[in-house]
Amino acid sequence: MKDIDFNWINSIPDNYFSDTLKRISDIKEKINSKNTHKELVEFTEYLDLTSLNDIDTTSKILELYQTASHPLISLETTVASVCVYPKYVLLCKNLKGNIPITTVDTSFPHGKLPLDISIKGIENSIINGAHEIDIVVDRANIIEKNWQELYQEIKAKRDCITSIGSKLGQKVCMKTIISVGDIQDSLLIYIASYIAMMAGTDFVKSSTGKEPKSTDPPTAYAMLKAIKDFYNNTGIEVGFKVAGGVKTVPQAALYKAMVVDILGNEWLNRTKFRIGASSLLEDIRKCLLEAKN
Repeated sequence: MKDIDFNWINSIPDNYFSDTLKRISDIKEKINSKNTHKELVEFTEYLDLTSLNDIDTTSKILELYQTASHPLISLETTVASVCVYPKYVLLCKNLKGNIPITTVDTSFPHGKLPLDISIKGIENSIINGAHEIDIVVDRANIIEKNWQELYQEIKAKRDCITSIGSKLGQKVCMKTIISVGDIQDSLLIYIASYIAMMAGTDFVKSSTGKEPKSTDPPTAYAMLKAIKDFYNNTGIEVGFKVAGGVKTVPQAALYKAMVVDILGNEWLNRTKFRIGASSLLEDIRKCLLEAKN
């Protein structure tokens, strides 16, 4: 794989993120404190309902899939996908429902497995029925600014996903997890997100949910700014998946408002905006019940 020119990184102004907190504050002021019934249902439709726990069991995943199929009991809606470990992909496929199956890279969450082992695991997941793969990267390449290595890792996984999907006659969505909680530097998060898009990712995702620090608005802002700049430079629309610590409707509402403010309303659909969460659905249900009463 030939080297890519990353000299553009040197032209990013030192003050490129100096407006972050002001921009987020302005966005917060525009948010209606009370979500409508329609908005609450939409949060459900953006949801990758997730169970990536060490104590996951077959019964827990069956329950997750059932919940994903009927997340709001009295309403005909579904979540965007279920997100499970590779071990449970075939189980979900055999349920023969209509919920897309997301799984994670074999190297999840640390990103330290040899690339060939990670790729083999991705291949198996797609063959077993995964529709979407959330890949991880070796964060050392971001921290140490090894941009060629980062690009090559993501591109190799993109090529694998495209190739296996093509053989099976399906398009498999790839989301690249930046793991912002491990990075905590807006410029590095921006560059890593941009490079993932250069390598062909369909989404950039903020977190594995396993980092010691969760996604927050400033780190999400850096990713959204990268998506916007990539779109302006290439015309290619890349999705944003926020994950890691999104547990309440107000949190989800803020990230949705940031997407609208920075990227526009055209990003508000399942193909461009996702929320990866396990407990958010309970708060959505609670808010719907309160609105009803």
